[in-house]
Amino acid sequence: MHHETQKLIGTIGIRSYDRNFPQFKNFYNPENTASIWRVFVAKPWRRNGVASALVHKAEDFCREKGYQKVYLHTQKNVKGSLDFWISNGYHITEDTNNPLKTVHMEKDLHEISSPCDADGILIF
Repeated sequence: MHHETQKLIGTIGIRSYDRNFPQFKNFYNPENTASIWRVFVAKPWRRNGVASALVHKAEDFCREKGYQKVYLHTQKNVKGSLDFWISNGYHITEDTNNPLKTVHMEKDLHEISSPCDADGILIF
């Protein structure tokens, strides 16, 4: 929420991994893997670090809850999406080459520490 306007400018969802992708059956589970869902930033606030700040706060939350990895999937045809996730330390675990151009991605939470300070402010 923007501190001056009190308007919501971005959201992110986190939940335990709960998908049934057969290729990840013995790799991801709800005990060690969190999933990121539905990252959204209002258009006037895009490309201002809001999404990255949300992702880093979500990763901090996941670390606090004891998760080892974060899983997500995105589509390569969503403008800027793949580059955004790669720039935030995620790597492709599977490129499905399906009609939606879905890629599965993950990040090991122990490899990279959060760039946020104690107040949750993203430090550049």
